[in-house]
Amino acid sequence: VELDPVARILLGGKPAEGGKRRGFDTGESENDHEGRCLPGEMTPELAEFLGYFAGDGYVDEGVGVTLVVESEADELDSHLRELGERLFGVSPTVEDRGTRHVLIFGGCHLPRYFEDNGWTRDDGNRGAASAFVPGAVLAGDETVAKSFLRGLFEANGTASRRVELSTVSSTLADQVQTLLLSMGCVFVRESLDVEERDDQHGERTG
Repeated sequence: VELDPVARILLGGKPAEGGKRRGFDTGESENDHEGRCLPGEMTPELAEFLGYFAGDGYVDEGVGVTLVVESEADELDSHLRELGERLFGVSPTVEDRGTRHVLIFGGCHLPRYFEDNGWTRDDGNRGAASAFVPGAVLAGDETVAKSFLRGLFEANGTASRRVELSTVSSTLADQVQTLLLSMGCVFVRESLDVEERDDQHGERTG
């Protein structure tokens, strides 16, 4: 079995103030059909959605944007549904996959919107190894950065005696490290070898 390196980031300390928010160009997707209007700038709510998307989400062309949630995480499930509805003006359809719920925010306009803004991945949108922090988040203010990290840690983080984030994406690990350093957070980065893991679709890979 080929081993995949996993970066683990352990957090502590307090964030500092600073940073500046930056908007982005929505292109043709700014005003959607049926009166829907998509976000035209990076906001804390959009950053939080994109953080979760980076951890446990993907895009299906012609279908929509999908988030995967643990079936027992009822509060998080409800929060993500409401967050997506406020941002994109659509209610998700839900697929039950045993231990996971799949929230599908449907409409062909959403994949195009994500692609126009550079949020899709290079390997067919589903590979965790190509996850990254959007440029508008990296260029945003501290509120945007914190919101993105909140969503990302909800998807891929754990908390007990310390807070940990695991990812197989070296790019995402580097960019999260940059965000944490910019906020004055203290952390340790470790590399682990994992023989098998559950991917964001509820499938076992290894």
